[in-house]
Amino acid sequence: MENRLFARSRSIGEDFLRRMISSILFIPLLLMVFILPPDKFYLLCFAVYVVMLYEIFSMPVQGRLEMKILASITCLVGLRSFMYINQFYGALGCVGLICITSGCDMGGYFFGKMFKGPKLCPTISPNKTWAGFIGSILCANCILILLSDCFSVFLSLPLNRLLLLQVLIAASILGDLFESMFKRNLGVKDMGNIFPGHGGMMDRFDSLMFSSIVFTVLDLWDKQLR
Repeated sequence: MENRLFARSRSIGEDFLRRMISSILFIPLLLMVFILPPDKFYLLCFAVYVVMLYEIFSMPVQGRLEMKILASITCLVGLRSFMYINQFYGALGCVGLICITSGCDMGGYFFGKMFKGPKLCPTISPNKTWAGFIGSILCANCILILLSDCFSVFLSLPLNRLLLLQVLIAASILGDLFESMFKRNLGVKDMGNIFPGHGGMMDRFDSLMFSSIVFTVLDLWDKQLR
């Protein structure tokens, strides 16, 4: 029993180190959100999309073409939504969503690894558990509390502030499940290996794209009501 606990702790520690390396690699991209002018920011988003397309279409695996097209369109809409947020809510709005999705990812991973338990959606993602689902919500909300000033940009939408943030957390989790469904269809574990512990570009940004789409839809709906 002790050996199993030690082995699990060691595995989690090794994965944590890889994810920390990924976070360090991700810092330059995060800084670019703040320092790049709009035209350069859009160019960065386009470059990210090109890498995602490469990941989707270049892998030597079997998979339905319509699934790859659907994934390509989703990535395009997601990145365009992220650009929309940068245009109307600035870098702070973008960083707010990044904090939400990162909190969901870290909480889901570590709670799932530590507590395991019943599977969340075994037919879509065999590794995701209800413990990870709860961990995603708890960790994201802890980050929201610690960095509450970053989320003041969300106050103008018609939903209650807290409810809106929970909706964005749910969108982040659904984005991760969508990509898991896509990867399961292709029979691969990760879309690439750019970020150690995370996989490829699409693996890293799936949740961010979904939450960006949801935020953009709510914002456009609010503008229509005014």
